[in-house]
Amino acid sequence: MEDKLNVVSFEDLKPILDLLTHLPQPTLLTDLPIIIGRLGWTQTGRLGGRTTLPVSGTKFFTMGVSAPDGSDELGTIAFSVSDTLPKAGKRSGKAISAAMPPMIDTVTRCLGNPPNRERPWGLPGHTWDLANRGQVDLLQADRVIELYVKSQRRSDAEMMQIRLGGPVD
Repeated sequence: MEDKLNVVSFEDLKPILDLLTHLPQPTLLTDLPIIIGRLGWTQTGRLGGRTTLPVSGTKFFTMGVSAPDGSDELGTIAFSVSDTLPKAGKRSGKAISAAMPPMIDTVTRCLGNPPNRERPWGLPGHTWDLANRGQVDLLQADRVIELYVKSQRRSDAEMMQIRLGGPVD
């Protein structure tokens, strides 16, 4: 019996991506509670909480990035767009691989364009570059598919690392 992954639908993902991909650049980390409230999510810690998405793992987390003026900006919001399988292995790998093409299609429909590139350094996934110079990454992990929405500053840092040939720290 093969594990089948429940994935987030276009209808569930579109309003989330509409909000997150149109945040002002930069967005201060202190604005996170407002953003989370607009999404209808629950903040349970300073940088994380729970989504309302219909998948088994509803945790989200954020990462800040330091601005030149010393302020903390919102750098990344990451959350699961598939169920999280109980364990990694051959069966779960097949289920994740089978769920990726429909998720790529869903994100493409939400953003209005196909991904610009595969993830660098052998990481399984795809990246969409945004008009505001941010980016959206769809990543295939061992037990789940995750979506990362990155700010302009975070995306710029990654693009510099790509040009220099090494991964982002």
